[in-house]
Amino acid sequence: MPHNTQSTQKPKRKWVRYLVNTGLTFGLILGVGVASGAVYVQNVLADTPTVTKEALSSDPSTNIYDKDNNLIWSSAKNRRIYVTYDQLPEQYIKLLLAVEDQDFYQNLGFSPKGVINAVASYGKALIGQGKARGGSSIEQQLIKLSVFSTENEDKTIDRKIKEFFLANQLYQNYTKQEILELYVNKIYMGQGVYGVGTIAKVYYNKELNELSLAQLATLAGIGQAPSDYDLYQNPEAVKNRRDTVLEVAKNIQAISQEEYEQAIQEAIDQDLQPQDWWKDENYQNSLQYDAYISSTLEEIKALGYDIEKTPMQIHTHLDKSLNDYLKDLYDNHPEYFQGESQSAISVVDNQTGGYVAQIGGRNIKEPFGFNRATNRNRSTGSTIKPFVVGTAYEFLNYPSGKLISSAPYQYPNSEIIAKNYDGVDLGDVTISQALKESLNTPMLRLLELTTPSYYKAMLQNVGLPMDHEPLLPEALGINASTADMASAYSVIANKGVKKENHYIKSLTFSDGSVKQLENKEIQAMKNSTAYMLNQTLTQIPKEDGPFKLAYVKDINYGAKTGTVDYPETSDYYGKKLAMDLWTVGYTNRYSFAIWHGFDEPMVEGKQLSEESMREPKANLFKAVLEKVYDPNDNQPMEKPETIQEDNENGLKPLDTPSPLAIKNPLLQQTLTELYGYYLGDKTVGFSDTKLENQQQPPQDYQPEAWKTALESEKQSFQDKIKKLSEDFKNRLDQRKRQLEIERKRRSNETNQ
Repeated sequence: MPHNTQSTQKPKRKWVRYLVNTGLTFGLILGVGVASGAVYVQNVLADTPTVTKEALSSDPSTNIYDKDNNLIWSSAKNRRIYVTYDQLPEQYIKLLLAVEDQDFYQNLGFSPKGVINAVASYGKALIGQGKARGGSSIEQQLIKLSVFSTENEDKTIDRKIKEFFLANQLYQNYTKQEILELYVNKIYMGQGVYGVGTIAKVYYNKELNELSLAQLATLAGIGQAPSDYDLYQNPEAVKNRRDTVLEVAKNIQAISQEEYEQAIQEAIDQDLQPQDWWKDENYQNSLQYDAYISSTLEEIKALGYDIEKTPMQIHTHLDKSLNDYLKDLYDNHPEYFQGESQSAISVVDNQTGGYVAQIGGRNIKEPFGFNRATNRNRSTGSTIKPFVVGTAYEFLNYPSGKLISSAPYQYPNSEIIAKNYDGVDLGDVTISQALKESLNTPMLRLLELTTPSYYKAMLQNVGLPMDHEPLLPEALGINASTADMASAYSVIANKGVKKENHYIKSLTFSDGSVKQLENKEIQAMKNSTAYMLNQTLTQIPKEDGPFKLAYVKDINYGAKTGTVDYPETSDYYGKKLAMDLWTVGYTNRYSFAIWHGFDEPMVEGKQLSEESMREPKANLFKAVLEKVYDPNDNQPMEKPETIQEDNENGLKPLDTPSPLAIKNPLLQQTLTELYGYYLGDKTVGFSDTKLENQQQPPQDYQPEAWKTALESEKQSFQDKIKKLSEDFKNRLDQRKRQLEIERKRRSNETNQ
């Protein structure tokens, strides 16, 4: 029996006839009359895309490219095996058309019945009675796969009209054999592959003409729901679908009763190959770039796309050579790690905001598993402290030389007393010294002074996860990922400017349209705040600094380490063991964050030794630093005009405390009330920026009265801060006296 009983010669279809017929159908259904229906259809079709042979035959997979347009991953796990119409078994064609399009050889690309059913279903959907559906022909499905998104939100009446029109064009311009060939090579078949020839290879390692009737029926039934009909994951569902295909084919006499009875007896896993037996080049790339690819796919989801429904070309910020270099460090240099401990790293380009490299773990065996680079279940430790200090600089206008006590700190309304590492008490220290020496108790006092609301705003501004009012212990660490921390430190490197971070640069869709992802920016902190933090952070990795093992001469960079100790309730407390170790750094061009730890730190033998890891983590930091360092971009940060420097105060910001681009609406309102009222053409308290939707002066605006009221509120605010400081100092003095009395008492007891 020939595959096609219809002549390949097509009579020319007049556009007028199509328009009238379609207008009649839609006009009647929509109740707007034939003429109105025709006009409506004509208007809809005005911007219909052109369908090219390239679009129809192109690889329907989603592909990911690095910044230089090198292909690094494809959703098609195996390269598509294209089959011609002559290579399609006659039985497969019969089975496919039995369940997909029984009128295929007779219709005009679509059927009038299909039009009526589609529009009726859309009408019901509009009034909340079910979902919009339509019995799509092979031509319609090919059009959807080639030029339209298959996302549910894109399934509109207008889109359906365009689909009917283009399907009719296919009918006019291609033979049925050509259309069927294009379709069976375009459809998604599950397992990350496209086309019936490819899935035959993946499942059975056979050519189509080597498959049994039952196996052909299995493949014919997959296309409607490839995720549901996964032969490895849902064999029972696949069997039921296969048997349905065979029964439909039997009922329309496409196969005989004998063929049917024999086929349904065949085991559903007959000749099925082990999953992933083929593991091609794409699989190897999945291992090489798994953390970056998985984050890219997560970003695609966040943008509202499904790559199975909307194939696209994804262009990323990935620096392939840098990622390859880091992958080699992680997999082939055990000297940078402790035993089987894990690690992750993220690198951000400060200029673009794009993530250029990311490693989610060491010695990954299977792709797209646990991505430690985006895991937010581990504490940052002391790497968060720059943002505690930054809050004081930003909102209270504290100078870097402001003194603060490093004595033990008792939490309010608690008997818990916090101490510095090894119980160090340096007395009163400057804020910058407290950051440089990574002292704990000054940070707790600063957070108490600046208030959790300001601290929350600072964290949100730099892109760190904080959805609650911070608790005092969160001055010593919050839960965040390496991707978060690299992004946050890039704000300091960028003089306070926060670039929106993306893995993706742009998306190109099958219709040729392009979506560019803008790296929007905000002034997340004042440039004076960024400069003051930078002056301290660049001192930490010096020859005489606390991180001197990571010192690299002649490179301008900043860095901060973090150590997360075990809690007092743990068996590992007080033994110089760490749950997490961090190093975060930046140059002018790049920022990067490194985490070390075990996935199960409470299991015996899964503890990091602070002493033995000191040198390995520093050496890994240096290895990364020397790779990202650009000798042409090594100038120290320029001091802004809003900074005054003197012997007493150190660096002091001259600009008014400002929220800048605060995201927290409640805090934004509060600070706007304090600093954001209009005074003529100027906005008080803002450094070259204005809040969106800023409060406008009232109709009876009186400048002097308004100014007086504002100054009164500002003074009230300052008085509150002053009183809080005085109360804190009194409590601290009282505590010192108590400690002195206790010391003398113990000394006397010892002497007696």
